[in-house]
Amino acid sequence: MIGRDFAELKDKTGKEFGRYVLANASEGEFGFTGYYLPKPGGSEEFYKEDYFTKIGDLTCGAGYYSTKTE
Repeated sequence: MIGRDFAELKDKTGKEFGRYVLANASEGEFGFTGYYLPKPGGSEEFYKEDYFTKIGDLTCGAGYYSTKTE
């Protein structure tokens, strides 16, 4: 994903998760979302759950691939 515009990312369902994270991140609070994304080095998309926050001018996230389907 290096060099890609995070705001323009969509998953296989059309969910604009990058735009959602950037619009909903706020300093001092954590947000949560789920979306489909390929695992590193793969092409098949799996459900990923992601927590995010804002620190100064940076939006930071940490996520994990889930066994859930949605």
